Amino acid sequence: MSVSNSSPASALTRCRQLPSVKALDLSPAGMECLIAFGEGQRHKYLNSAPFPHLIIDNLFDSALLEDVLQDVKNLEHPIAKNFFGSVKKFATPDPQAMGPTAQRFLLDLCSARFCLFLEALTGIEGIIPDPHFEGGGVHEMGREGFLKMHTDFNWNKKLQLDRRLNMLIYLNHDWQDSWGGHLELWDSEMKSQYVTVPPVFNKTVIFSTTDYSYHGLPNPLACPEDQRRRSLAFYYYSNGRPADEVQFYHSTGTNYQERPGEVFLPPQKSGKKLAQSVGQPASYAQEGGRKGRKSRPSIGPSIVTPARTVTAKVKKTIKKSLPKPLLALYKAGKRSLRG
Repeated sequence: MSVSNSSPASALTRCRQLPSVKALDLSPAGMECLIAFGEGQRHKYLNSAPFPHLIIDNLFDSALLEDVLQDVKNLEHPIAKNFFGSVKKFATPDPQAMGPTAQRFLLDLCSARFCLFLEALTGIEGIIPDPHFEGGGVHEMGREGFLKMHTDFNWNKKLQLDRRLNMLIYLNHDWQDSWGGHLELWDSEMKSQYVTVPPVFNKTVIFSTTDYSYHGLPNPLACPEDQRRRSLAFYYYSNGRPADEVQFYHSTGTNYQERPGEVFLPPQKSGKKLAQSVGQPASYAQEGGRKGRKSRPSIGPSIVTPARTVTAKVKKTIKKSLPKPLLALYKAGKRSLRG
């Protein structure tokens, strides 16, 4: 059997000359230092309340992060999607859209070597980065922007992997406390706030993400109009996870929750979309799936399709499926019931 030669006449990919850029030191010597730090902080990470997390100042070289910030400032973000859970939040997930330093930095933090540091810190084995930056990358928020308390999707449909870790790196010089925008970590029952983190330059937060790790910045920003709250977001995965971390089976949506005394009602259209993306509680996992502990009832209509929507769908189905004579009888029956 002959094999055809399908080699192109010229190269399919091109070479481009990149300018010299600062980069994270992931050499053997650099990794030895980083892994030693992770191992030394593991006990603190695992025993932090309300869920495993670590807040680190100056994890990265300031000059490197400054160059990353300059690249980030030059980005043109798409229009923000405003809805009940998030307002004025902009995101760019594609490193190729960024300047050379930011691009290299994002890709380095998705490298196998950096994942070794995360494994040393968290004790989670087999950590896998997301080269697609689903939901991650560069985040920006303007005045009056917010992100309500929530838990994240626990399943990456493209990668077919379980989401295990979030890492947030803040890029904001001279950020004033009075502007707000602090990351908040709450307990699993959404009764108490445990931690607030100011989004100041070169502050990094790493935390385990489960269906009970509630976080957000729920109060509208009070920064000046010309200021932006900037951060980098990285999400990491594994193939499999402890069952007790899950209440929604293969959730690909965000589960928003009110704080005590807070009420937000999503528009019906948004509620329907979220209901579809969150999925069924883990206790209803189909055969072959993994089951978590029994889910806590969620607040509000954010994961419940309104009854009137279901009724409307039933009526529409009946009208389409019945022959005309039977449809006439159906309508006559409805009229008689009305009296």
